[in-house]
Amino acid sequence: MVIELVGRDDDATESKCGLCIIRPVQSFPASAVQTRFADVLSAVRSDGTIALTYHERPADTVLMIHPDTWHAHRNDYPVSGEKILDPLAISEARGLFGQIRERVVAEDCHLPITRRRREWAIVVPMSWARKAQIVE
Repeated sequence: MVIELVGRDDDATESKCGLCIIRPVQSFPASAVQTRFADVLSAVRSDGTIALTYHERPADTVLMIHPDTWHAHRNDYPVSGEKILDPLAISEARGLFGQIRERVVAEDCHLPITRRRREWAIVVPMSWARKAQIVE
């Protein structure tokens, strides 16, 4: 799994999985998902968006985005209620992230991840992220 942090600058950078991410990309080691999950989520909160891909396959890529970004884009690119999964706490999501990624890809759904019952990050499918012009 490749994890790429997308900052909030305006320069475009090509990601390792062949996706053009709108902002510069910084790579994290794949072990960060399991061992430093809270740190990865904090990076989303402060620095932007993380692209998570499995074996560098674009079709298996999801984004983890800031809740403010998600809510702002949902105005123009609505998500039906049945496509929004029940939120998971960071402690639950950490051990299930592989399954979360697979479900978001397979079902084209969105999953809020919470910290102390507040949305901390949203896992979204690439198809929606492209429509919302979060990535190209």
